[in-house]
Amino acid sequence: MRQAGFVGHVSPTTGRPADRLERAGFRTHRVLENVARGYDARGIHRGLMGSPGHRAAILDQHVTTLGIGVVAEPEGGRSAFLVTELFVQEAALLGARALAAAPGRILEAHNAARGTRLLRESSRLEALAARAAARIFEEPTREVDAILDETLNGGPSLARELASQQVIFVAVGSVEAAFALTDVLTTSATIVGIGVAQGNRPDQPPNSVAVVVLLGWPR
Repeated sequence: MRQAGFVGHVSPTTGRPADRLERAGFRTHRVLENVARGYDARGIHRGLMGSPGHRAAILDQHVTTLGIGVVAEPEGGRSAFLVTELFVQEAALLGARALAAAPGRILEAHNAARGTRLLRESSRLEALAARAAARIFEEPTREVDAILDETLNGGPSLARELASQQVIFVAVGSVEAAFALTDVLTTSATIVGIGVAQGNRPDQPPNSVAVVVLLGWPR
């Protein structure tokens, strides 16, 4: 910012925060950045906390790691400071117990948000979703869509039981990040199966959490 004479997130020479992270070889599911200019640390921090957007980045519950850069530039008889705060999420490795509990936690969060339109857990849909989530990391070089199609359509047909079905997949950095999947909150489906797995793929950050939600509309 000092070299280019600006204060902002998009640099004319290095691009966006995500661009800078990618060039550095840092892969993450979540990137937040604060930038500021001021004359002392206390005043800069007070200004950031007084701005809703900057405060939200500082307090974001999914952030795990922070990097802060500060450079000075002369201004009259004093120094001004340019500050960059870069917030990212580095996914923690979950234990077997946490992974086993994850589908129930996600369903509980969705039902709490849905009010009276509760989703009922289906053991058959859950088994299919769990298998699909596991295969995403067991076959890391295959396209996710192909894995989902094979897993969900390669077994016993659901046509006799369901008038319709929908699959939602998301790769996130934590189980909590899946609590607010919009499609699950707004759907009219009545039954659901949720599968969760964790692992590594070349197209995802390390220790990614794969969440497969299989929604059903019974006949």
